[in-house]
Amino acid sequence: MLKSIKKYSLTSLPVWQILKKIPTTWFIYVLFFAYGLIGIFDRFPWKADEPYSFGIIWNIIINNQWLIPHVAGDPFVEKSPLIFWIGAIFAKALPFIPAHESSRLTIVLFMAVTIAAFCFIASRLFDEIDRQSLSLAPSHTSISYRVHSITLLVAIIGLTEHIHKLTADIAQLAGATLALAALVGNKPLSKPGSCVARCAQSSCTVGNEGCCAPGALTSHNELRFRKKSNASKEVKTRQVISGFLFGAGIGIAFLSKGLFVPGIAGLTLLLCLILFQDFRNHTKLRFYLTAFIGVLPFVILWPLALYHHSAELFHEWFWLNNIGRFIGLSDAPLGVYNKNYSEKIIAILVNGAPTSILFVIGAIFAFIRWISYKIKHHSFVFIPTVLEGAFGRQGDRPMSVDRLPDEANTRSQQRGGFKGEGYKMIFRPQLSAYAIVLLFFTTGFFSLFSSASMRDIYLLPLYPPLALLTVPFIPLLHSLDKTGSK
Repeated sequence: MLKSIKKYSLTSLPVWQILKKIPTTWFIYVLFFAYGLIGIFDRFPWKADEPYSFGIIWNIIINNQWLIPHVAGDPFVEKSPLIFWIGAIFAKALPFIPAHESSRLTIVLFMAVTIAAFCFIASRLFDEIDRQSLSLAPSHTSISYRVHSITLLVAIIGLTEHIHKLTADIAQLAGATLALAALVGNKPLSKPGSCVARCAQSSCTVGNEGCCAPGALTSHNELRFRKKSNASKEVKTRQVISGFLFGAGIGIAFLSKGLFVPGIAGLTLLLCLILFQDFRNHTKLRFYLTAFIGVLPFVILWPLALYHHSAELFHEWFWLNNIGRFIGLSDAPLGVYNKNYSEKIIAILVNGAPTSILFVIGAIFAFIRWISYKIKHHSFVFIPTVLEGAFGRQGDRPMSVDRLPDEANTRSQQRGGFKGEGYKMIFRPQLSAYAIVLLFFTTGFFSLFSSASMRDIYLLPLYPPLALLTVPFIPLLHSLDKTGSK
């Protein structure tokens, strides 16, 4: 009897053998997916945003009024109609399911887009950090980095409250994250086999195969390699896809909630153009052209149709509900969610908790470490790059200038700002995925902070970049915890 029980134990079942081969991270993803699904279905619409959202969808289903959203027979142009269109399409495509249930598949669709774009950004951040030999933790891998990023995202109180509701802000969140992912994806990664990549990984020394010899970075072979890599099919494809997704993300956000996210994305791109030379390269024309093509249908077709149908409704939608709400026009009937600056700071910290609190503590701790490093080495010449400030160490330079004699004074070394007699210190902002995410978050933060109207739900587009900015601080907080325990 005991032998037969042992023979048919749980571990001997074929299903168990299959489950053992599945990576543990997949089960974590399933848990996150279940966490997002629970609360979306099998309920009636929740106040205050869901009832009127479903009312618009129901009106589309019954009366086929696709152009202008209606609530109780009256035009309702506070929100753009994209999410209502998709909800009505799901309800019509699944008539055997109650409309208030099938229309919520829109939430699943846009949250899937959000998580996919979010994981892509997390992967690019990890690749960037890994290539620069900035070790986060001994056990960190690309998968664990994504898991930690998602954990910090779903832990945010404000996100948990709103991701289960059928509102236009969910589509705006998806559009914002998609646009940010496209902007990050447009940044090229250095080739693993190139001289620059090997130097960044500290796998070569001065004079190793001529790789790091003075002037080698500007040698004929390196220039040929860079030209070929920029003109390669992979680079062209990446720029076209990134540009189209950037335009589509802006368009989705615009046709869901208005000008808020397009304004943030536009300002972020403008700052990237000013700060980073890579964005001013002529090879980026494909990105800008495809972004323009991608956003054009979203920002032209429906607004023109609305204006053609009713100029008064267009004025109400564009001027009162988009511009007037944020600049504080006296005749804007919906700009009533005004808060003073202290209330806005508290709202951002509370709704973004615990991730927002971890970010503030980690940023302060990283800044203190950077200051102590500079004091210890008596060096305040270099302005910290984003990654250097985040990790409390000096960023890797493309050659070990400590071995160069002080009398060395070539033009290439002067341009590089290397140390020694006769060298010029030139600060050039370092293009990094982390810098792009930081610019996006900072632009959105100050846009809301200076806005005349702010609700807690307006913070949704800022939660993904907040979580991504916080992940690199985890090892610093872990080391702080170890220091405190001692």
